[in-house]
Amino acid sequence: MPDDSELDYIRTFVGEAMTGYTIKHYSENRVLSRIDDTQRGLVHIGELIVADSIYKIKRYKLEFSDVTEAAITTGINNLIKGIKKYNRRIAGVTQVASMVHIALTLGKQDSEVGTTKRWKKELELDITWSVG
Repeated sequence: MPDDSELDYIRTFVGEAMTGYTIKHYSENRVLSRIDDTQRGLVHIGELIVADSIYKIKRYKLEFSDVTEAAITTGINNLIKGIKKYNRRIAGVTQVASMVHIALTLGKQDSEVGTTKRWKKELELDITWSVG
């Protein structure tokens, strides 16, 4: 895998799980609406939740935008299936040795945005990383 940062790993995972979505991370693009695709997502910089000498857990905010409520629901369902596959080490998503576990923790209410009527969803992932 050519990725070399936590944000790269998460972007790759989310992109594989949510096929059809263009996923960027905060270092690449800081505003969701500037991603040029109808199905788009943005991974924000993580917040350290807990750490010890073996593992650290960081929380990452994810933003998604799609044209309809049905489409964004399908995308989120695919993300949940991808998390299940990743945690069970089932083929279909790229495994990263240092990315030990993924948990979907929080979500905000879906919303329709402005005059475009695009649907937006914000979620948070807690990811356990091995320290080394």
